[in-house]
Amino acid sequence: MEKIIRKFIKQYNIDEEWRFKLRHENGEETGPYSFSHISDLILGGAITGEEDVAWYLHGEWIPLGSWELFFNLLKEFKKESKITTDQRIHWEKILERFSSPISLPPPTEEEGTALIEKGEEYAEEKRVGKFFIPSGLLRAQRKILPKILIVIIALLTIYFIYSGSREQWEPPKALITVEVPSLESEKINDEASVVYRQRASELISEDTPIAYKQAVDELLKAISNNPKNLEARLSLAESYAFLWPLTDRSKKTAAKISTLIEQAKSVVGSEAVKGRLELVLGNLKSAEEIAGETASTGLSTRLFKSEILLKEGKSKQSFDLLEGILEEDPEYVRAHYVQGLALEELKKQEEALDSFQRALEINPRHGSSTLKIALIQLQLFANVAKAEELLKNVTLFPSFVYPEELSTAHYYLGRIYEERGQVDFAIREYQNALSANPDDQSSKDAIVRLGGESALARINKEGEKSGGSDYYIAIGNRYLEEGKKIDAIAQFKLAMQVDPNNPTAYYYLGNVYAEEENYKEAIQQYQQAINRNPQDVKSRIKLGDILTKTYKYKNAEEVIQKARQIEPGNAQVYITSGKYFEAKGEFESARQEFTRAIELDPQSAEAELELGRIYTQTGEYDKAINHLEKSIKLNSNLEDGYIALAEAIFRKGFQTKAVGFLKQRINQNPLNPVAHRGLGKLYEIAGHPDLSINYYQKAIQLNPNDSRGYLALAELYKNEKRYQDSLYYYATAIKLDPNNAATHFNLAYIYYEKGDYVYAVKELQKVVELNDVYPKVHFNLGRIYTLLGYKRQAIDEFTKEIRNNPDLKDTYESHLALGDIYYGIEEFVLAKDQYEAAIKLNPKLTTAYLKLGRTYRSLGQLESAEEIFQALLKIDPNIADAWKDLGDLAAGRENNELAIKAYEEYLLRNPAAVDSEEVKGKMRKLTNIYAPIE
Repeated sequence: MEKIIRKFIKQYNIDEEWRFKLRHENGEETGPYSFSHISDLILGGAITGEEDVAWYLHGEWIPLGSWELFFNLLKEFKKESKITTDQRIHWEKILERFSSPISLPPPTEEEGTALIEKGEEYAEEKRVGKFFIPSGLLRAQRKILPKILIVIIALLTIYFIYSGSREQWEPPKALITVEVPSLESEKINDEASVVYRQRASELISEDTPIAYKQAVDELLKAISNNPKNLEARLSLAESYAFLWPLTDRSKKTAAKISTLIEQAKSVVGSEAVKGRLELVLGNLKSAEEIAGETASTGLSTRLFKSEILLKEGKSKQSFDLLEGILEEDPEYVRAHYVQGLALEELKKQEEALDSFQRALEINPRHGSSTLKIALIQLQLFANVAKAEELLKNVTLFPSFVYPEELSTAHYYLGRIYEERGQVDFAIREYQNALSANPDDQSSKDAIVRLGGESALARINKEGEKSGGSDYYIAIGNRYLEEGKKIDAIAQFKLAMQVDPNNPTAYYYLGNVYAEEENYKEAIQQYQQAINRNPQDVKSRIKLGDILTKTYKYKNAEEVIQKARQIEPGNAQVYITSGKYFEAKGEFESARQEFTRAIELDPQSAEAELELGRIYTQTGEYDKAINHLEKSIKLNSNLEDGYIALAEAIFRKGFQTKAVGFLKQRINQNPLNPVAHRGLGKLYEIAGHPDLSINYYQKAIQLNPNDSRGYLALAELYKNEKRYQDSLYYYATAIKLDPNNAATHFNLAYIYYEKGDYVYAVKELQKVVELNDVYPKVHFNLGRIYTLLGYKRQAIDEFTKEIRNNPDLKDTYESHLALGDIYYGIEEFVLAKDQYEAAIKLNPKLTTAYLKLGRTYRSLGQLESAEEIFQALLKIDPNIADAWKDLGDLAAGRENNELAIKAYEEYLLRNPAAVDSEEVKGKMRKLTNIYAPIE
């Protein structure tokens, strides 16, 4: 891929100083980006190719795919074998759409200079006019704040080291305890030791606190398996040095790390680790001396030297050294991050942004880079919305940053909220900043500014617990109303931290996960809520609904019954119960439940809707129409009610009326995507796919973020056997709704039909990951494995399907398939059990009877085999093969009369059979008649 990018840079005379900006589907503008950076974003899937692009700071927006430069880039990428099928399909669609791309010349040097100056003036005006920081302070901060921030953090670290007062700053809850493993061991497993150290190396490369913690665990295992693994000891010391802010930072702890370094002093790079320890201890002079004396030229040693140069104020030398490091290892996360720090010192903020973004692309969990990007967006570009989003990401994943960084993120979020006048949010963020770093004077000053000295005095842990949980829940619900799910999740989790026994927090968090179809998480949260309050009916209702949707019928029934016992007069319990019976195909029971719900709550539009749908499914259209009309009278905004009513009218035979009903709905609101999708469905039922496609596509245009429009088109194309189109729309739907197991299942079907079994298996495995009991997922995996000749894996999958869904009617297929495998490998007893199980689930399954009879015959149980064939022929006397098998069986048991009759029936039903002469010969032998049988 790099060759392609280099080729384009040369072919189009691309200057790496050129900068572009992107406008995403949600209208958000981002940039500046170099050409190489955009290429990487396309390849990595961070952008889809559907975005608009323009020259940075000037120029008109045009679709990325319509620009000749990027059009040809997509064309080249499409040819590469390393890209995914989904990417190739998506890019093909873009290339089809823009078959005549246009070329845009770059700005002249004069134009570029003028526009850059204009852009800076605009940015300055925007910051002063709209942001909360006073203009004079802001201009000063733009120049010095990044530098001051780094220096402050360094000084705070040194201060904490030398202060010796635990009252000044309390480290996070779980401190890292430094261990010095023994050098002796009774048993050595060098191979395991090497594996654990390799895992640790991969974790260390991520450069986050949580990764260093995990690396420590792996390294302790490595040393446990081989105490003489000095490389592991040195890596352990290095990891502890990076985790120094999370230890008790005592002299004793520092001595332990020094001991590890001393034990590994013969290892190349040990001096650099020793110097890094001196650096975190605040002994800058010692660290400088070590850096100067170290002869090693390894990457980690040179990185350490670059950090020392940065501390010495030699930013340009540090940058140059880092350039060499990144030439050798372009994926070195920490080198990109430190390079960003160096560029900040050199006042090259935009280039620093590129470095931090590159670090984040390599490791999306690199919280330190996320924080830096947020601050640059805030201070340089005044992009408050982007900065807020990034700062929230930092606070949402505190294990990816150090305490001081977490405190900084909360502080700047507080400033953003304060400027908006959201004082309660601002105070909470300042409190969180102090929680991460109680010595943060800026946050203390902010709290005093907003709430006075008394507000600061009230901040203590016990105070947070009393009522704090409900406060977070209230904020979370406010975020939900604004559609900010990530923020809501964070608030609900904070509520749990404050009061782990508050069931309401778990309930609301479960609702968020349920809406995102992240059912595994939702189920866990509802169960947690019920554990804390066994009388919590609303959580039981939600849980029962999800268990039904995920086909866990037995569990759903138990949950719903318990809810009914607690609140027998709750209409919603009966609605949930009705959906449970409907999912199982027990429509009469479902009808009774929905009817009872209406009796308990005559104003329930949902109950009327569900009852109407049941009557539609049972073909009682007049009753369906009656209840569906009631549903939309009770709730005029119930879009699903209008669609269901139109379908009932349509299925009753009044097709023109149904279409007109929805068209009238569209005329009332031309931007209604649901009505367009409903009309598309009517045309699909009527057998007009072209009209259906038009309305489905219109629904997508009106709401491109709703996966249901894409799914409707995907289903239609699947039914039309237009698999390539179906594949595209399923893949698009998955991008919008990655947790929809049904979509992955259907996508697997498309891959299967196309003969792409590897991708089919991948999609089915994704279904298993989302919902292990999804009907027929293991059955289909078993089918593919059987087809590929992997019998053992197939047996495992069919067995899982049977175990997970023993009572579903389609499970007989797994019994039948499993029986076939066992029969093929001559495990006849096991085959017999499976065929019998299939017949138990489907007593009319003639195929199973035929195979069971043959299995009994193979076992030598001829009487049982005969009984099975006789039973089969009572169900369907037209199965010719059963007559022949019965004839052979009877002949072997010298029941000549039955054998002759069976052969006659076989020839009667299959006179042109290939083996007809052979069968006639058997009959002549049995009757001693040698004349031809007519």
